[in-house]
Amino acid sequence: MSLLENLGKSIGSMILIISIVGLVFAYGFAQATDYDSLKPVFTDLTASQLKSVSDSEQLRSLINQQCLSTDTITMPIGNTMLELDCKELQSAEDIEKYASGKIFDSFYYKEYDCSAIECLQNALGPEKQNLGVLVSDKMHSLLETMMIYLIADISMLLYLQQA
Repeated sequence: MSLLENLGKSIGSMILIISIVGLVFAYGFAQATDYDSLKPVFTDLTASQLKSVSDSEQLRSLINQQCLSTDTITMPIGNTMLELDCKELQSAEDIEKYASGKIFDSFYYKEYDCSAIECLQNALGPEKQNLGVLVSDKMHSLLETMMIYLIADISMLLYLQQA
């Protein structure tokens, strides 16, 4: 084997190792940012916090009173407005869990005014803008797309290493 051939195989092996590590990271973070993984944790935590600061019966009577004049209740949560459907609220067994689920949905599916990569750069940059993107549907989609490209990259590198 020539020197260039050995150098090429060495560089290819390093890229292969980096790609495998990247795939493991992307897979793990994609699982962590999956809707079904995050929602139960978030809703249980926030529902318990809501229950500790409010009386459920008092909250239910306040909601019933507000729902007499409207079909939805609009609440500001951070920079977004959360709309709660009165029929769903009144039929919910656990109002706090329902409300925290709606808060999570608005947070997880929030529309950002940047691409996934730009939002990631902003979140990890010195200004720490849009940190919520790290646990959002936008990040989850980016990671799933990255996994496809990393699998293709690893397959190609393995094939080239055999040649």
